[in-house]
Amino acid sequence: LKHFACGKLSIARIANIYGELVNRLSDPNDELPVKVEAAIAIQHVLEGQARCLPEVKNRSTADRSMLKPHIRVVVIEVLRLVARAEIEEMTGVMDALLEEFVDDIIPIAVDVATELVTFAFWISHRDACG
Repeated sequence: LKHFACGKLSIARIANIYGELVNRLSDPNDELPVKVEAAIAIQHVLEGQARCLPEVKNRSTADRSMLKPHIRVVVIEVLRLVARAEIEEMTGVMDALLEEFVDDIIPIAVDVATELVTFAFWISHRDACG
């Protein structure tokens, strides 16, 4: 998907891509590698459309609006991936989300803080046990 993220995709196609990626990221039946690739693909689409199509007015705003309704799920799931596997690439994903959606993440700060506390507890418990 990284190679196609710069393509001239219709808003409907981007909405479909985001929808499927969010489904893969949040599906409890999907394996860890599927979730990781979905999160990274979301980052590539976000960055690719903004970087490669700057000449299209309001394009990045329209693209972001397609992901905006799912931002809570995406942020929480990315934090869970970090907690489960400590995957470095998730830092880039979280950076991209924060850069694009800071105003949308602020209202879910309690949920994000809860996930971070859970993550910190898990790390301290894991380190204490060996």
